[in-house]
Amino acid sequence: MDSIESGFLQYLRAILNTANVCKIDFELLLQLVTENDFSQFVKGENDYSNEIKDFFDWSDDVLLTFEIFNETDNWIDTSFRNSLAYIQAKKSDEGLAENIISILKARRDALLNIVDNKEKRNEFVISGLPLMSIKYLDDIFDNVIDIAKNYLSSSQEIQDLIQLVNDIEKIVSSLPSSAFHNNFSIDDINIVREGWFSGEKLSSISERVENVYILINSYFGYTLPWVLNAIARKFYFITDEEKGDLFEELSVLSELGVPHFNAAKIYLAGIHSRVASIELADILPDDILNNNGKTKIIRYLIKHREQIKVKSSNQETINWLELIDKSLLTKQKSIKKISEFVFNDKKLAIKHKKMFVRNFEDNFFFTSSDYDEKISLAISEELPFEKVSNRTDIYFEYENKSWKMKSRNPSLKLIE
Repeated sequence: MDSIESGFLQYLRAILNTANVCKIDFELLLQLVTENDFSQFVKGENDYSNEIKDFFDWSDDVLLTFEIFNETDNWIDTSFRNSLAYIQAKKSDEGLAENIISILKARRDALLNIVDNKEKRNEFVISGLPLMSIKYLDDIFDNVIDIAKNYLSSSQEIQDLIQLVNDIEKIVSSLPSSAFHNNFSIDDINIVREGWFSGEKLSSISERVENVYILINSYFGYTLPWVLNAIARKFYFITDEEKGDLFEELSVLSELGVPHFNAAKIYLAGIHSRVASIELADILPDDILNNNGKTKIIRYLIKHREQIKVKSSNQETINWLELIDKSLLTKQKSIKKISEFVFNDKKLAIKHKKMFVRNFEDNFFFTSSDYDEKISLAISEELPFEKVSNRTDIYFEYENKSWKMKSRNPSLKLIE
């Protein structure tokens, strides 16, 4: 059976082949990669420039992450010569292998020029967006701030929410990465947006939009939350908690198709009906919905089922109330809490009071959210940091002279 070739190597082969088709010699190729200029990747009526951009859009985040986690300038030689792409290329053609190294070095030079601010590199990597898109978003972020301010100063009714989403969608469609471009009609998106965030039944929306399920799954359920989460991270990065919370919650509303977070809480608790979740959010008391996890919500629904059914005017809500049972209470996820700890190195001074665990090339680090601080971690039976690595919902907070594990996920229980 033929061995599977590295996907990274396949892409780099394709770039070299495309350059050859477009009569671009290797030295010029390196220059174009360094200058981030792919306009010459054209042959007759065939324009390959977007394909080349897409590849680097995908790989730039990886290279920038390596740049952050390596202290020396020769990390491409030390890291990528051990990669599957390089090893396979060298086995078939040593010249190809060295060309790969040269292309990666050229691209590193491009990235250091594109993102010349070291602090911005950290911020861009944790954004979750392709590099060119997060850079564009960063350049026009004042627009996002204005959009957020407009919503927060409004009455925050459903039409204000829909306007907020519409304004952000205009920014999403202007992002340079092809991942954010779609073939849906503006009219269809406008119709679905109105119905989706209002909690209208999908069957009803589908009477007006033919491909509503595809549009919701790929656009409102995936693409839009992807960008909304990146916006939330950026607000958290600049310590604007109010706007960070706004966009983090908005990403959930976009995925679920409900108009407010109380309805989302009920949906996530196990009432998987948008219509029922919205009605129950209007019925349940605030003290049950505020600062409570899904277990308490389900317990309340079970305990007060009959009284709630009397208040309900929707048969779908009544049906869901009859369906829920105590089995939903066992579905809350849990993770064993890592014991509080201190660092043995008394000279170690960590500026940030909230840190996360990240892993990179089988090594584990204690990092701040912006990667400004990185402390190497040792894994042990008592401190199994690998079990909480690369999670955004679990962090460690410095309290009373020790580091304590905490969770910001209401659906996740930390057990001793």
